[in-house]
Amino acid sequence: MANRNNHEIINKTLNILNQSLYPYIESLMKEVYSDNWLKEAAETLKDEFRQIKKKKKKKFEEVLNDDVSLKLKLIKKQSDKVFKEKLGTAFPIVEELIEVRNNWAHGSPFTFSIDDTYRALDSITRLLKTIEAKAEVEAVEKEKQEVLRLLSQQQLRYETPHTPSVSPEKEQQIRKRLSELLEIIPFQDASL
Repeated sequence: MANRNNHEIINKTLNILNQSLYPYIESLMKEVYSDNWLKEAAETLKDEFRQIKKKKKKKFEEVLNDDVSLKLKLIKKQSDKVFKEKLGTAFPIVEELIEVRNNWAHGSPFTFSIDDTYRALDSITRLLKTIEAKAEVEAVEKEKQEVLRLLSQQQLRYETPHTPSVSPEKEQQIRKRLSELLEIIPFQDASL
């Protein structure tokens, strides 16, 4: 699996998370702030929104609806007043997912290894389970199983001893010809 695909998988699952978080946040914020919840959310995220508003001329509600990062930051900043009781031990996951989203948005498309991708999907799944988004959990679990399959294949490749594809004499010739390179980048099988 190429890293670009890992980047796309992270994007897909962050979008699934994004769609699930808005109704959850709205519901819990309304319990505390009633109809003023959006105003309170805007006040909580005023610095973040100010930066976004420079680039996009949208209302706060539109930006909040579109941006998983803002939703996660709102959960973090409103944790004591609104979310702590319901999310409990899931708060470290929220912080981790903020970092995942930032790496996805600001890193190169090759930032995520298969291990990183699996961990991100596992964290997204755990948060979705916590907020009881069952259909979304199933969608992310399918992605997670595919990544797990690829991760297992990768681990098997590292564990399987490689038999050289050339004779020992040919191996020696290759090693002699590429001696400078092999000093910098050692290979067990120089024919590779």
